[in-house]
Amino acid sequence: MLGNLIAAFGVVRQHRKAFLILCAIFYGLLAFAMLVTMFMPDLKPLAKSIYDINNLHHVAIIQSTFNAYAQGHLLTAAALTFLVNLGVAVLLTTLPSLIIPFIGILAVFYRGLLWGAMFAPFGFERLILVPHLPTVLVEGLGYVVAAFATYVHGVMISRPAQYGFASRGEAYRKGLRVVAQVYLIVVLILVFAALYEAFEAIYLVPLFLHH
Repeated sequence: MLGNLIAAFGVVRQHRKAFLILCAIFYGLLAFAMLVTMFMPDLKPLAKSIYDINNLHHVAIIQSTFNAYAQGHLLTAAALTFLVNLGVAVLLTTLPSLIIPFIGILAVFYRGLLWGAMFAPFGFERLILVPHLPTVLVEGLGYVVAAFATYVHGVMISRPAQYGFASRGEAYRKGLRVVAQVYLIVVLILVFAALYEAFEAIYLVPLFLHH
């Protein structure tokens, strides 16, 4: 596993410019949407209605996650949060890109815009901005790295000879190994983000709300 993790960071170094561009676009969209929403407050409820995870209350893992937070079960809440976030990264970013290269990256950028509008610092979000901002930034990074993995896979398919492959089919198959390696970084980031989010929601947010 350590060897694969080292290889994953090697992939990031090899495509450093693309990784930095993806980060700049995601966090730029996040900041832009926050700024626009400060001047157009009606965007916040609109974004929340689009994103509203409460509409998925019938999904067992979502309901279990809500219950774990409500009951203050830190590790359970963190574990379920991690599974939800990892599932989102795989289902909305990686799998679509394995069918249509690069397409899943758009889902990450779209999330940046939605989050920016949702977490614009006024109203309730202003009260919890300090404890919750790290969650947004770190969790967002996990999604960016997932987008980066799909970018690398797409580039390998589009330019197989440059990577030493005889065909696009070979590039596709061997590129999956690279995606899996980069996902080790995604997992590490999302584990940290989930632990912090659970701690934040259960312990930090109540402190800020009572002051």
